[in-house]
Amino acid sequence: MRHALRPAGPSLASLASGQRHEAAAEASSLEPEASSLFRLEELPADALARVMQYLSVRDIHAALLASKGLNEALQDERVWYGLCTTCWGTDTDPHRWLVAPLPRGPPCTPSRATLPAPQTYRRLYMLLHESAPIVGLWRLQGEGPRSSLIHFRWGRDGIEGVEVEPRAPLSGRADASPWARICPARGLTTAVRVEPEGGHATVTVYGAQGQRIHRSPSAEAVAAVALPHSQATPSPLGTSPKGSFEHEWLQFMAGNVQNSRTRQRRRSQRGLGQARPEGPAIYHLKRVPELRPSGKHPYCDCWAADYGPQGLEILQLRYDFKGKAAQLRADKVVGDDLVPAGQCSWWAAAAPIPLPWPAEEQEVVQQQEERWLQQREWWDGAEEEEDEEEGDGADEAYVGEEAGGVAGEAAAADGSAAKAPPRVVAIHRGEGQVAGPGFASPEWVAGRLLAFADGSLSFVWGEGLDMVTEMRRLRLPQ
Repeated sequence: MRHALRPAGPSLASLASGQRHEAAAEASSLEPEASSLFRLEELPADALARVMQYLSVRDIHAALLASKGLNEALQDERVWYGLCTTCWGTDTDPHRWLVAPLPRGPPCTPSRATLPAPQTYRRLYMLLHESAPIVGLWRLQGEGPRSSLIHFRWGRDGIEGVEVEPRAPLSGRADASPWARICPARGLTTAVRVEPEGGHATVTVYGAQGQRIHRSPSAEAVAAVALPHSQATPSPLGTSPKGSFEHEWLQFMAGNVQNSRTRQRRRSQRGLGQARPEGPAIYHLKRVPELRPSGKHPYCDCWAADYGPQGLEILQLRYDFKGKAAQLRADKVVGDDLVPAGQCSWWAAAAPIPLPWPAEEQEVVQQQEERWLQQREWWDGAEEEEDEEEGDGADEAYVGEEAGGVAGEAAAADGSAAKAPPRVVAIHRGEGQVAGPGFASPEWVAGRLLAFADGSLSFVWGEGLDMVTEMRRLRLPQ
């Protein structure tokens, strides 16, 4: 039987030749595009700086070692100037950070109170990269139970660190005392190191800068500074149980402190106390998160609080959503001998007590209003006594004529409003923490958080304590 012959398909040779022709045509079409490409080191200095701002310091070091051409391109100071201005130009003036190179002359001994200042933008980039994370709020550790709130902020020619203290009487305003600064133009005397996680930092101060630094000679302070963060636990030094690492470390450092004091006393008696220069001071800081209030979380912020005999302190209010119900917690940034810094002072339920308030809560509000009126009467009586003791009739007449114009009218206009107690708008159930000296035998007692129409807060301590902690939102000095 005959079969019909089918047409033969393309041979392998024809397929191979067709593929070669297609590859050649594709290569010829890509030749103009390939010829238009250029290497990274051929970019202009400003464009290269734009590319480098997205790289980490490790990646920039790798780029310096990638090729000879890229290494030569990155030696251009314009690249590093662009990096500095792009990354930190909105916060500070990088040009003011530079220090002019010293003229050539005989070699001299460098000062122990200063560090090498950057003279090129490449070294300035490294300094800014190390110093920029320190900007913000920090709590000083290892300086006793009170501690301090340190605020690092940008300046035109450096980073300035100030100690924030609430202003008395309680008003929410604060004073700033110079604490440390990173300013190469005025002498670089401070070095900072912020851990990669950003929660802890170490500040080393070389020499005296004229700032006020609270140094504690106690063994707790020395042990807290020397204790590594990786081995530290949330329990404060001095309250750790026997057998723990913190307790043994504290005992060891206590012996060293006592021995050092004995040696220093002996040297001073022999007249050698001033022969040895003081070494650098090392301080450990813990970051204070900068929480911003919102419509759902109106109380998130730092607050100045009046604890009566213990003085003015600083609290940080934050919301905690870990339990069954959301809570508002007040952690001490600046504490006292009873409840030190870092501990929780009080907590309250985030949800207020619904209206109408029970009779028990209305009684708390009434007691608060009576207490406010008593304080108002006491202040008015004290002001009247001061006015009677200050001057004679001529001085009073002069004050009445010169200063009693607009100011007197404003005081008279606000007199009726000022004599009325602030209106309570919300009540929150909670508990407050009390303890003995040295944070001994801490316990929680019932309390109430009162929110007023003027934005202030008060925590009323229950169980017969008869104590009220008034709070105002802290306004950091600019």
